[in-house]
Amino acid sequence: MSFINIEGNLGPEDCILSRQVITHPADDDDESFFDDFVERTRRSPTYSSALYAAGLPEKVRAGARPIFQSLVALSARGDLIPKFLSLSCPRLFIYGERNSSLSYLQALAAGGIELAAIPHSAHFPMYSNPVAMWERIGEFYTRNNLT
Repeated sequence: MSFINIEGNLGPEDCILSRQVITHPADDDDESFFDDFVERTRRSPTYSSALYAAGLPEKVRAGARPIFQSLVALSARGDLIPKFLSLSCPRLFIYGERNSSLSYLQALAAGGIELAAIPHSAHFPMYSNPVAMWERIGEFYTRNNLT
């Protein structure tokens, strides 16, 4: 057993896109909110945001605002970092190299969580550099005898 977190939201600083549910409300119109959310995400200058945005209409329903709201709330008040640190299995936190300033990376490393910065990526290493991401996952499994 192991746990791999790929840019999962562990703290409030991770909710840049999801926080739009608060910063860009759409007068209870789920379609309008979602269409605007996709467009703002598409225009984001960070690595692979446009690619991520392109798949959103196929993967997320317009009425998903409560999911965004709970994600923002849990990231802010869910004590997710201590929960991640308390897991007793091998753990890996994958993040894009552009996010190497995340405030909690040192705490994760000090808590025994392996860190993997994926080159040429930000919040979506699975879109920006999937080959490097999967190679790191394979190395993690091999190193921990999980294969």
